[in-house]
Amino acid sequence: TTPPNQPEQRPLTGRDNAGADDLRTFPTGINMVDDIEGFIRKWLPAYIAQNRHYLTVAVGCTGGQHRSVFVAEELGARFRDTDGVVVRHRIIEQKALLSGEKSVQNEGS
Repeated sequence: TTPPNQPEQRPLTGRDNAGADDLRTFPTGINMVDDIEGFIRKWLPAYIAQNRHYLTVAVGCTGGQHRSVFVAEELGARFRDTDGVVVRHRIIEQKALLSGEKSVQNEGS
């Protein structure tokens, strides 16, 4: 779903239930999350075995508010039991800082 096609969802983010629920209806989006999760689960043990201390996974989309936020939140939820998981949303955090809102960083997602 692209927000321009659904004006009522423009103010929402991929963290909002209405936006996330809508995005979950698209099999291609869920398939992409499944593929990214599978890739990370396959390679993370080798990465850790090489004494790596962190791994950054970045997801982007046109506006940085809907699809990429949804994908990051989904991945964060799927890796919730992994130590040190932090989900950040750069664009949303920038908007929050500019408007004086608190940070939306989600540690241990």
